[in-house]
Amino acid sequence: MGTVVAFDKSSIAKSPTRRFVMNKKFLAKKVWIRITNPFRPTLKGAICGHKTKRAGEITVHDKSCVMEMPVNDDGHPDYCLSCIADMAIRCAWCGGTILIGKSVTLNIPSESFEIPEYAVRYKEDEQALVGCTRWDCSIGIDVCGRWMPPGVVERFPSPIELALQSEEMLIISDLTAYPDGVPSIPKYI
Repeated sequence: MGTVVAFDKSSIAKSPTRRFVMNKKFLAKKVWIRITNPFRPTLKGAICGHKTKRAGEITVHDKSCVMEMPVNDDGHPDYCLSCIADMAIRCAWCGGTILIGKSVTLNIPSESFEIPEYAVRYKEDEQALVGCTRWDCSIGIDVCGRWMPPGVVERFPSPIELALQSEEMLIISDLTAYPDGVPSIPKYI
């Protein structure tokens, strides 16, 4: 007879040792940013006008992450870290955080779905709600935009929309690079 080994995954995830092993890249980057940030130049956000560092730690919905800002032609970021944190939203379906630049889904809820107060609509007059692309929340074929400053969805066709428009096979090897990684997609339809 075989042996059955069972364990509670939640206790492993809560373990400080396990958390350290899982997040050591994040922790190393976080420590590096904290050590070097006082020596980094202070920049001014080109659009928001606030003073900011190019990289730093932000806290959004009780979770912290390290963000590194891209700079424009003048060598300044468009927004400060605080403004970028304020532009983050929550997924209408699972409540997870959606940061600027992250891929999003647009889905219409059923009539029985109770829309949370933090849910964001794609457009004011539409029913589609903005959702995240986490594995436990959505499927990859409905990725159809990115959450971009100043807090809008930059829409592009989803893989399923492209497949319905064409008789050819559509292969997407990396959804994190979609749509930039697929050469046959027109930029903005």
